[in-house]
Amino acid sequence: MVNLIRTVLRLLPDALAASLAMRLAGIPRPPKTDPRDVELLSRGRPFEFGQASPKCGWEWGQGKLVVLVHGWSGRAAQLAPLACSIAKAGFRTLAFDATGHGESGGRHFGFDVLRADLVELLEHAAQPAHAILGHSAGGLAAMSGSAMGQVRADRYICIAAPLYPYPPIDTLRKVLHLTEGPLDLCRERFASQFSVADDQLRQGWSYSGDPDRRTLLVYDQQDGRVAHTDADRIQQLRRAEIIKTDGFGHNGLLRSEQLMEKVVRFLSEPDQSVHPTHQELVR
Repeated sequence: MVNLIRTVLRLLPDALAASLAMRLAGIPRPPKTDPRDVELLSRGRPFEFGQASPKCGWEWGQGKLVVLVHGWSGRAAQLAPLACSIAKAGFRTLAFDATGHGESGGRHFGFDVLRADLVELLEHAAQPAHAILGHSAGGLAAMSGSAMGQVRADRYICIAAPLYPYPPIDTLRKVLHLTEGPLDLCRERFASQFSVADDQLRQGWSYSGDPDRRTLLVYDQQDGRVAHTDADRIQQLRRAEIIKTDGFGHNGLLRSEQLMEKVVRFLSEPDQSVHPTHQELVR
């Protein structure tokens, strides 16, 4: 099937090839689920939110609000270990399946859709966010929401979040063998999901909102999807602390007990003046 799609894309004009590629990119792939994550998710209190297209969410604990956002083709279950650890530390923790993911309905998906889902969840929570934690595309969507004035939190945590939306472009190039003409059009269409130009995104526009809000950046040096050097570029734009790991990869970070401890500490410590830091966690 993939070879057939590649052949069709080569025969189409650039604009049509880009449209088809974007449509295919907007269909999330079902992720592999760990039974341990599913069990932890079942400990949460389920709820639905959203008007036009209800989505599924889960809630743990009580206290200050912490919202967790999964990445492209992810789901809330991947964040359940983190959610439970954060809730045990005395926080009200929410996670959700975005449109077209997990148990939520819908098929069309993009960074704009994920951002809109997050805004709806925050409205449903009816409580100011102490922190928003986003993994991969979830981090980029949350931070762009802050830049657009749609999302606000006292603190932000980005785990393997790209500086700009290059991972889906890389996937289109590698999997569908899309050439530069259609890829350039796809870049423009991804940029339209942020309502800014592609060159602005490349400069880190998504991380320009609330620059004085404390931010924790966690990246793995063996991540095959998102460059760990994105953290260094983001730190130049905002008040950020960096933790770099080695050997966990893109999704393995979410199960790191060391990381959970660091996240809980970041959420729990009082807000105070901090200097940008760089730490290493070795697996």
